[in-house]
Formats: sequence, C-alpha cells, structure tokens
Amino acid sequence: MKKYIIVAILALMPVLASAAVIKYTFSDVDINGQITEIEAVVKDTRKNDFVRCDYYSDNYAEWLGYYSDAISGDGSDADVVESFCVDNFDNLVQ
Repeated sequence: MKKYIIVAILALMPVLASAAVIKYTFSDVDINGQITEIEAVVKDTRKNDFVRCDYYSDNYAEWLGYYSDAISGDGSDADVVESFCVDNFDNLVQ
C-alpha cells in the first residue's frame, strides 16, 4: 500500500511543480514613447510571488535588461504583472 502512495505522489510532482511558475509575454508595450517587448516569469514562493521582467527593444532586436523583485499584487493576474514590469522599467539591470 505504501508503495502505491509513493508512486502516486511521484507521478503528481511534475503537475505540482509546473503550477508554481507562470510565464507572460507582453508585446508592443509603450514605455515612455519606446515600444518594448516584455517577457515576465512569476514564481510562487508561497510567501509571495517573485517576478522577473526581461525587456527587449521592438521586435526583440536587442535585449535591454531585466528587473526582478517580489510583487505585492496577484502574480496570476496578467494586468498586475504587466503594470509591475512597466512601473519598474527605469530600474532595470543590464
């Protein structure tokens, strides 16, 4: 019986692990008059959501940098994540 429970838990692990990461792509975002592409990854750390925003020039011609930090809002809401990335564009790291 214990073997079946362990096998069932191991079978569910990929499903549980994949639920902790959400990926977003925001195309043609206007930031201060500059058209920008944003790729964001949200990781659920159970305490809060941690977001990494990668910024690219229009049509991914050039990587501009990234910003990462905990987000106070709902990381599963695309609008909240997009606003977080746009608001922190001036804080990006290259």
